[in-house]
Amino acid sequence: MEKILLICLTDQTAETVNWMTVNDSGEKTASQTPCLLADCPRPDIKTQIFILFPGEEIFITTASLPPARKSHQAAAALYALEEKLAEDVSDLHAVVFCENTSGSYSVGIIRKALLENWLQKFEAANIKPDLLLPDIFALPWQTEHWTALYFNHRVLVRTDLSQGFAVSETHYDLLLNKQTHPEILTLKTDSLDIFLNQLEENFQKLLPYNLLQGKYRQKTEFHALKKTWALPVILCASWLILLIGLTTTKYIMLASESSGLNTQISALYMQAYPQATAVISPQFRIEREIKQLKGTQQNQSSLELIAKSGNILKDISQTRIENLNFRDDELKASIQTKDFQVLEQIVNKLQKARLVVKQSDAARSGENVTATLSIKTSGQEE
Repeated sequence: MEKILLICLTDQTAETVNWMTVNDSGEKTASQTPCLLADCPRPDIKTQIFILFPGEEIFITTASLPPARKSHQAAAALYALEEKLAEDVSDLHAVVFCENTSGSYSVGIIRKALLENWLQKFEAANIKPDLLLPDIFALPWQTEHWTALYFNHRVLVRTDLSQGFAVSETHYDLLLNKQTHPEILTLKTDSLDIFLNQLEENFQKLLPYNLLQGKYRQKTEFHALKKTWALPVILCASWLILLIGLTTTKYIMLASESSGLNTQISALYMQAYPQATAVISPQFRIEREIKQLKGTQQNQSSLELIAKSGNILKDISQTRIENLNFRDDELKASIQTKDFQVLEQIVNKLQKARLVVKQSDAARSGENVTATLSIKTSGQEE
């Protein structure tokens, strides 16, 4: 069994902590009362170190992010949320926890100064954490339930896979009375065991919530790397020889295939463009002609829509077309009619002509009624 040191910060100063250790035999030892960080047990190189900090110190929200490499998501999240943040983005550290829906991500944001202050104190105490986690994520969680734990005169609440909050006991009941919430599973223990069990069972799943990412990722010690260097080096040397041989063979085969394809492309190009004297950018030329063809088809469809709508509007007496505007395959017509009954008659006739009509801004203007109609063909309806 792996050795574990679990440290739970009591506040943002990181001066006092609660701790629990697990030795090789699985025996647990815990602090009876909060103690100074410097008085924590000294871990050896084989000890996994988990540190939990108060969830009040991290801002958890969601952000819509464009597709990007994971290493760029944190910076993208900060700039996407810039208007919601009270501090400059350069003073903040972000961690993208996970993707909720397409393009929407859960994000945790903390002040760099606070995080760096903690890391300096850990280093002074000879503690190099493997996991720095908001304490709310060290609670178990069930779908469509909230999980609550009374701990150190606070209440930790995990509301979702990547959401939660922490409040004082005095404010907890007041908050619940003001907020609609699902069933709450309240944990009765105030021991660190519940955190330890969650961390041991779900360590890999909790890694995305670890604040030690990006430039704060902990560096692996040289003597830890030394234990695993031999086998990778041997494998790399063996595969390097094989890779050189495969690459050379593949290059020769691709060069031969490329020559054959170029010959076929040239023959097809000359068939399509018999007046051409040379094969020049066939892909660009074909794409240009396809775009021209699509543009012609769109112009024809817009003219058909305008003609069909115009004929219907023209045939209804006491109706005047004040403005026509066609954009994005949609015709917007501003009209003036005698009354709302005539306006309804126009809409019905357009719909009978298999057109999709949306009416807006209908209002009486003097003795007449003005309205704006958005008209599409039935095939364009969303």
